[in-house]
Amino acid sequence: MFDKKYILVAAAFLAFLVMIGTIIVDLLDLKMAVNTDTESSAIISEGSIVSENSEEFTSDFSSAEESELTGKDYYQSDEIPPSEDECLAIQKEVLENCTDEEYRTIFENINWPHMIIESEMINSNLWDRLKDPDSDSWQAWERTGKMVINNVPIQNNRDKNYYLDSLDTVIQILGEDNPLIPDLEEMKNLIEEGVENHDVTKIFKFHQMIHDCDYWIISYPIYFESIAPPDWSGVERYYNALEIFQ
Repeated sequence: MFDKKYILVAAAFLAFLVMIGTIIVDLLDLKMAVNTDTESSAIISEGSIVSENSEEFTSDFSSAEESELTGKDYYQSDEIPPSEDECLAIQKEVLENCTDEEYRTIFENINWPHMIIESEMINSNLWDRLKDPDSDSWQAWERTGKMVINNVPIQNNRDKNYYLDSLDTVIQILGEDNPLIPDLEEMKNLIEEGVENHDVTKIFKFHQMIHDCDYWIISYPIYFESIAPPDWSGVERYYNALEIFQ
C-alpha cells in the first residue's frame, strides 16, 4: 500500500514543527488570560513541558465534590491496549484503499488536532478553564478572532471548526462505508454538543477518542525517533473509546 514508516516519520516531523509554532502563539494568549484569574494564576507551569504522568499535571480539583469526575478521571486510564495483530488488522481495514497522499492527509487531520488538544490539556489546564459553563474561555471554542478572556484581549486563531473541518476531511477521504466513520461522526458530535452546552466532559471524551484513533489506528505503531510529543508519556495509554475496537 505505502511505506508507512517513512511517511509517518516525515509527516510527524513536519507536524511537530507546525504544531509547536501555532501552539506557542495560542498558549501565550491563553496563558495571559488565565493568569489574570486568581484561581488559575498558579496553575500554568511557566517555561516547562508537562507530561501526562508528571507531578506538575495537578489541576485544581479541590472545589469539586469527591463523587464528581474530574479532568484526571477522563485523562488517566487503566484500559489494556489491543494486541498488535488487532491494531494492524483494523488499520489495514481502515486505510487499505488509501494512496500515499491520502494517508498523509488523514495523518495530518488526526494527529495534529490530537497533539493540539493534548497540549492544551497538559500545558494550559483545559479542564480548569472550561469546567465552569460560564467561563470566558468557552469563547475560544465558539469563534475565532479578537476576544476578551478574563479581562485580557487575545487573538484566537482556532475554534471548534478546526476540529470539525479536520474530521470532515478524513471522512471525505475514507468514504461513508469505512468502518471508522461512526467513530469520526461521534467525535464531531462530542465537539458540537460540548461547545453548544459548555460541557467540558464531552471535550475530554473527544480527546479520548481522537487519542485512540491516532495512536492505535492511524499512527500505529506510534514512535518518535527524535521528537518528543507533548504527551510523550501517554503514547502507550489506551482509553477503549472507539466503537471499531468493540
